[in-house]
Amino acid sequence: MARGFDGATQYLEYAGAVLTAYPFTFSCWFNVSNVTGDHYLMSIADQSTGTNYWTLVALGSVAGDPVSFVSRSGGSGNLANTTTGFSAATWTHACGVGTSATSRNSYINGGSVGSNTTSSTPSGLDNTDIGQVHTSGGHIGPPLGSVAEVGIWAAALSVSEIAALAAGVSPLLVRPASLIGYWPLIGRYSPEIDLKGRAEMTVTGAVTAVPPRIIYPAGMPVSGRDYAAAGGGPTVPIFDHHYRMLRVA
Repeated sequence: MARGFDGATQYLEYAGAVLTAYPFTFSCWFNVSNVTGDHYLMSIADQSTGTNYWTLVALGSVAGDPVSFVSRSGGSGNLANTTTGFSAATWTHACGVGTSATSRNSYINGGSVGSNTTSSTPSGLDNTDIGQVHTSGGHIGPPLGSVAEVGIWAAALSVSEIAALAAGVSPLLVRPASLIGYWPLIGRYSPEIDLKGRAEMTVTGAVTAVPPRIIYPAGMPVSGRDYAAAGGGPTVPIFDHHYRMLRVA
């Protein structure tokens, strides 16, 4: 599943911070149309300042076009940039791991790890977003392209777990006890569904997009009736043939 963004005004937002402390992991897939601009993929931020946030961003404005995991807590941002870059019009996996205030890493397609050890702990966090960072400066950096399979864990995932996500394994199958938010970006509902933490996101303009190939767990709800029985709301099909769903035991 995936959502498409116009690079200007489209984004998804939950009016609360799904977490505010280390350790944690951000993960998503993205497919953008250019490597000349910056594409903000997901974030947790303080909308009353411009200097407190965590974000995962594809930095087309930086030499080498890295994926960056950024922690900003006043002053300039502290960037962990991958050692290789992303390409346009290609599904790419991005991951950021915040182990502690002085340890953060970024990954692209499960490797090319970049690190940053500058002490940084953002404060006042009050929103969780896909396709932007929401600070006092407004809604910043919507990607021009698509984002899919967004997950947040209250844990620092291991290298092997990150490699599994980059191989197409659903976040539901990776350290599920620590997964606190999972937005498959079904693209059929507003607000957008969080299948794990129920932090449903308000949709501003983002459209349904063709997703990457993902391996889902057996027993994952495949209809609105299943989802409603699990505590959700819709009663129409959630997945259809466009999502190329796989089943694993």
